[in-house]
Amino acid sequence: MDEFAGASFISLVSAPGRTRDTEMSMQHIPGGDINYIDIGGTLSPTLSMELFFAKAASHLSLENKVGTQGILKYVDGTTASTTLLKSLTRRARLPNGQTFATAEFILAS
Repeated sequence: MDEFAGASFISLVSAPGRTRDTEMSMQHIPGGDINYIDIGGTLSPTLSMELFFAKAASHLSLENKVGTQGILKYVDGTTASTTLLKSLTRRARLPNGQTFATAEFILAS
């Protein structure tokens, strides 16, 4: 069983997707083929996870934590401290309350 800030779920993959981006903007200079690119630095890593909830109430418990920080425990006890739950998207809910969702976490440390 995996968990974020006390809310339990099951991760459907053995290793979550991990993304590392950079903050940047690009502006085209009119009248030519010149672009100005401003690179602001790297952003914190992001984890994307496919989740399963046995009950609708478990999904709601995690949904209520969107935008909050907590400890993320996943994949056989791996722990990521100071993690922010950025988003939770419900993919499907079965008549018995079982729910499939995608979560995105930002690793702050």
